[in-house]
Amino acid sequence: MEFTVTVDPEVIDVLGADQVSAFLNDAATKLKLKVAAKEALADINYFDELVNDPTWEKARQQAWEQEQHH
Repeated sequence: MEFTVTVDPEVIDVLGADQVSAFLNDAATKLKLKVAAKEALADINYFDELVNDPTWEKARQQAWEQEQHH
């Protein structure tokens, strides 16, 4: 997906095209970081659900008991 941003010419006159471009690039980078963080949080939530799943808990306990007997 692509977005087109219209910047008021007065803003460009006051700040300069380089500064406006740097600001927009910084904003795009921050958006990418927010998306990555949101995806990481979703992964963590999935693993939390998995860790707390009763079936997995039972399997971990059985594995632990088997390890104790060896």
